Amino acid sequence: MKIISKFHDYYDIGLSYGVDPMIVYDRKKKTISIDHSTTKREKNENTKHFEIARKIFSGINRKYLSLFNRWRKSEINDLLIQSCGCICFCGEIHPFLECVVISMDQSYYRKSTVQYVYSLNTLDKLIEESGSKRTYDKYFNSDKSEYTVGRSNYDVFFNHSKKASYESLVDLHIEYDSPIFIYEYESTQFNTIINPMLKKYEFYKVYDAYTTFQNLSMFMSGILGSKENKTVNVEDNDLKYMKGFDEKSFRKEPTKRKK
Repeated sequence: MKIISKFHDYYDIGLSYGVDPMIVYDRKKKTISIDHSTTKREKNENTKHFEIARKIFSGINRKYLSLFNRWRKSEINDLLIQSCGCICFCGEIHPFLECVVISMDQSYYRKSTVQYVYSLNTLDKLIEESGSKRTYDKYFNSDKSEYTVGRSNYDVFFNHSKKASYESLVDLHIEYDSPIFIYEYESTQFNTIINPMLKKYEFYKVYDAYTTFQNLSMFMSGILGSKENKTVNVEDNDLKYMKGFDEKSFRKEPTKRKK
């Protein structure tokens, strides 16, 4: 697969194994953002992406952003979830949380690191390692009401939410003309990102570089490759006249008899 792009991604190392010039991935990144308030007031060309996201992944909701949003000086570590969404990759849905892990030393000096979470078990471990009793209790011991966000709700988000069928996702890949797109909820807006940089989302936690490159190559040559214009077949007779020949062009003139 040949990649045309203005940025480098972690799976580009697959190019070192050889390039098939017949498979071309034109990786042009495009972001469509809409304000959350707009989705309630009006319908337009951009809000349709929000409606599609709700249909293909019902578990995405802004409520997941409000679970851990404060810290106390009595706590050593804490956690902030600042975005959630799903990466649609070659006909697969991968839900994610963008987490900011806040660390604090005894002098109350704060530092933060960003981590992307792709499974409930990983989130469990992150909560347990945070050292924050408040965060732990809010996550593991909250009730199962739809109005609260605890572990049971994140279980729905990662494992049990209604997912789109493969055929539906393929239709969207074809519409966006891309093997990768993202639906992402932030605190104030909803984003549709086409041809994103997967390295930013730590997607190597899902697939290593070689597997990602191989999956993209197969999807580009198979699903998106079928979009190419079909060659128009022209009958031999018609082709002959189009090229300026006639029925005498390839025939020998009959030999004249001697008198």
